[in-house]
Amino acid sequence: MRTISQLIDDATVTPEIDDTFNKIKKEIGKISTDSIMFTVNYFYKDSLVFKTKSETKNDIFHMKQIGKNEYNSDKTLKQTSLLNQYIDIESNDTISNTIEISKYDKKELITESRLSDLIKPERNINSKYEYECGILKAVKEFNDKDSLISKTEYKYEFDKFKNWIKRESFENGKLEYIKTRKIEYK
Repeated sequence: MRTISQLIDDATVTPEIDDTFNKIKKEIGKISTDSIMFTVNYFYKDSLVFKTKSETKNDIFHMKQIGKNEYNSDKTLKQTSLLNQYIDIESNDTISNTIEISKYDKKELITESRLSDLIKPERNINSKYEYECGILKAVKEFNDKDSLISKTEYKYEFDKFKNWIKRESFENGKLEYIKTRKIEYK
């Protein structure tokens, strides 16, 4: 077994990789703005990740997350389900209990997702994803009554290898963030 570390979107993640099958078995990480550690365990079936389990606990809450992947007959990703549960440590009350189901096209690009809040259904959100040549261009979010509540559009700068190195995110026409990345080629 080997261990490598990487920095992903303000999170330091250290995966444990099983060299026999070159698969990630477990990741242990930390969000850079927080000192809370999280662990994600991966479970495989027929060389594909079919389930993930994650758990985090601090003085305020206990978070549990279970993911499930479904595949098409050609082993491309068809659908993911992610159950999130936050429990207040002091009262033992469930603060949040959500499930997100995402569907994918034949190129394994997410096409739609539905976030269902099992405690407060008025918070349910449906998202539709729009692509141009495989590049995410927009995400539209709708409430449970199918009214548009937000539209996030993306603008990119690409390097000479056609990988994006700068992504601007505009929510309802207003610039929300700029994300840059540096890619080293060998």
